[in-house]
Amino acid sequence: MTVVRIEKKFEKFYFIWTLSMVLFGTILLLSASSAYSFSIANDISFLFNRHIVKIVLGIMLLMIISRLNYKYLSKINKFLVVVSWFIMVLGYYFSDGDSTARWLKISGYSLFQTSDIAKLAIIIFTADFIQKKYNSINNYEILLKEFVPYFIITISLIYFQPDFSSSVVISSIVIIMLLIAGLNKKIIIYLGFLLLVIFLFTTKEYQLDRLENWPYRIMFPLNDYKEIFNDQQIKYSIFGLANGGLIGQGLGNSFIKNNFLSEGHTDFIFPIISEELGFIGCTCLLFISFGALFHKSLTILQHIRDRFGFFIIIGLVSMYLVYFLTHIGYCIGLLPTTGLPLPFLSYGGTSTVINLLSMGIIISVIRYNRISI
Repeated sequence: MTVVRIEKKFEKFYFIWTLSMVLFGTILLLSASSAYSFSIANDISFLFNRHIVKIVLGIMLLMIISRLNYKYLSKINKFLVVVSWFIMVLGYYFSDGDSTARWLKISGYSLFQTSDIAKLAIIIFTADFIQKKYNSINNYEILLKEFVPYFIITISLIYFQPDFSSSVVISSIVIIMLLIAGLNKKIIIYLGFLLLVIFLFTTKEYQLDRLENWPYRIMFPLNDYKEIFNDQQIKYSIFGLANGGLIGQGLGNSFIKNNFLSEGHTDFIFPIISEELGFIGCTCLLFISFGALFHKSLTILQHIRDRFGFFIIIGLVSMYLVYFLTHIGYCIGLLPTTGLPLPFLSYGGTSTVINLLSMGIIISVIRYNRISI
């Protein structure tokens, strides 16, 4: 019997995939952010230059983390979750009376978005919980004592920032992991009902408006229903998608990027990319690339013998795919408007660094696993 390292076959794929997405993302971001950068700094590359710094930091972390044994995360998973709580509480404390505590701000300067750190921490915690309690995962007492409190506290701290969309998406990622682990569907329903009750009794008016408008948006995306900001966002988003046609208007030639979309370089970057590259370009760049990531991950999961590593890959790949599908979904009007970045393509310091760091963890799982042939 021979023991081989599965990294020889799969590790390079993740490196090449990540660097390719980062390369294309920086080029597309320069175009998508140029108009907004010029309007705030009189320099079309202002946001691009700041993004490059985060890319360099993220790649450095990817290289470092990929060479460290991921199994150490199992020993500090609870510590990571508690630290993420502390960071989120600091976000509330240093909000300076601002309406949102999503960012940790020191002296008015935004350091990073706290929910991104909590997202990674709860995925690692869930993977470790599944590893240790796999054979008793449907035990109500164990769930209520050792998992639910950590999960509810994390999601609640994110939700009350307020960040409804991130709390729902992160909950979805965790539920995907638990379902694959074999958690009884009845328990999933109870957990979902608990979250639904919390959301319904604490949802703000503008969040309810988004949910109420959602069915109407799907049926009549270009009609006025209420004079709210999100209606205009969807209109211009769909205009960009339509204006791109099959082959697009060409790189740098987007019309809607000229400050017609708020946060077009982050939360609504997809319609700008679609307008410039067209349906064919978007299909090749986004759907084929993320499809390849999903397919390759399914293949490699067949070779992972360590349950902790297995569910880390499940959680992190699900994170990329859920964010990707949610971003596309609300940009085309099929989902309520949220504010989620497109992984590896949208501008965003914290999300960019966390996405690259997460890929480093995936590569570490591959590197430190062995299979017998």
